[in-house]
Amino acid sequence: MSLHWNIGTADNLQIELGDEISDSSLNPLESLIQSELKKEQVNPFTAIQTFDEVEQHILLGRLLDNKPFSKLSKEVNMSDKIVKSHFQKDLELLKSLLK
Repeated sequence: MSLHWNIGTADNLQIELGDEISDSSLNPLESLIQSELKKEQVNPFTAIQTFDEVEQHILLGRLLDNKPFSKLSKEVNMSDKIVKSHFQKDLELLKSLLK
């Protein structure tokens, strides 16, 4: 079906189907606002990349793989308590970065 299909007339004007379908595309201002809002949103993986390699390993191991602190401590050659301390400190920092 063509959008130029006539669906009626009013006041000597021809009404086409295309005249009745709303345009969902953004105007330039709406497009700019949307792109600025996307820039303000922080990607969690981008934020995690700001941490050093050991902290990334601890955060990702705990958050994604749900590894226990004892296993992570062996992987990074630190005590369980230090790994847990790093995780808690880095998790709070990550949360603040994502706000």
